[in-house]
Amino acid sequence: MNESSSNDRALQLGRFEQRTLLETGRDLIESQDPEFILNNLLLISLGKLRVSSACIIVHRPGEDRYVISKGKGRFSHLEGQMLTHEPEIGSLKKGVYHSSELPELFEGLELSKDAVMFHLRTSTHHIGFLCIEPTFRSEAITTQEQDFIENLCLITSATLSSSRMFEELKKINRRLDRKVHDLDSLFELSKDFNQMQSIDELSRTMKFALLGQLFVNRFLFLFKEGGQARVLVQSGLQMKALEHNPLVLFDIPRVMAVETMAEFGGDNSSTDELEAWATYLSQQKIHYVLPVESQGETLGVIGIGNKSTGQAIAVDELDFVLSLANLVVLNIKRIQLLQEQLLNQ
Repeated sequence: MNESSSNDRALQLGRFEQRTLLETGRDLIESQDPEFILNNLLLISLGKLRVSSACIIVHRPGEDRYVISKGKGRFSHLEGQMLTHEPEIGSLKKGVYHSSELPELFEGLELSKDAVMFHLRTSTHHIGFLCIEPTFRSEAITTQEQDFIENLCLITSATLSSSRMFEELKKINRRLDRKVHDLDSLFELSKDFNQMQSIDELSRTMKFALLGQLFVNRFLFLFKEGGQARVLVQSGLQMKALEHNPLVLFDIPRVMAVETMAEFGGDNSSTDELEAWATYLSQQKIHYVLPVESQGETLGVIGIGNKSTGQAIAVDELDFVLSLANLVVLNIKRIQLLQEQLLNQ
């Protein structure tokens, strides 16, 4: 009778765990929120194993380390801290690890020898570990409990991977929307530029476009003509440009940060001049320098700062700046050619 009753309780417990896993998986799939997914895993594990301390460490592939993403109990104040040790990722094949198998990670988290790490992974990616510290628990974690948490970790890993992919797709869509918006803006600006008959009009429109499109109010645009360079447009600069030769800026081969400009000096004199320009531009909070080419020759250089909101300008936005500067240079050449034709007539 007792054996039958014990079997019935085990069967009921197994069905309850299956329902829990099923409902949890449904909730996680619907959520798509990494914070909710990790928090849900942590709370269910604490309740199931009747422990008070646990944490989730998430692997950062590009940085070769882990971050404590979520923590409860004595780990709650450690959220956001980094663990510098990284095991050999390719060798992590199991679902559960003990202190003898990953001693460095256990030491880094100051886990006891009775602690357990549940592997968070998909078939192709290592995500991290759920770390359980069974403090004040009188009995060891049973096989049934271990299987339940391991299955829960597999469900969590799959939904977390799906959530990350979903977030990446949203970022891609936002970038595509931004690109479409930038292309529309450039198309409208190109039509306006084609109607303009003076370089002053081009300069003013360029200034307003940078402010209105990107919220950039600190920049410097140099234009080269007849072997001489002059400031065509500037905004937000608090002092006059240096007396050093501005033509050295036209030798910069590509878009680069101001602090790396001096590395491309050809000789000592040009290096000194580039360093002087880099110092001046840094003082004026100009962060990037972009060469503008036309028919294989650099005819313009634009230095650009951060946004008026304090945000750093993004790489995609630098592409817009360069495209806008190219339009301005092409239309300057058009206006100059038109003026020459009028003079000849």
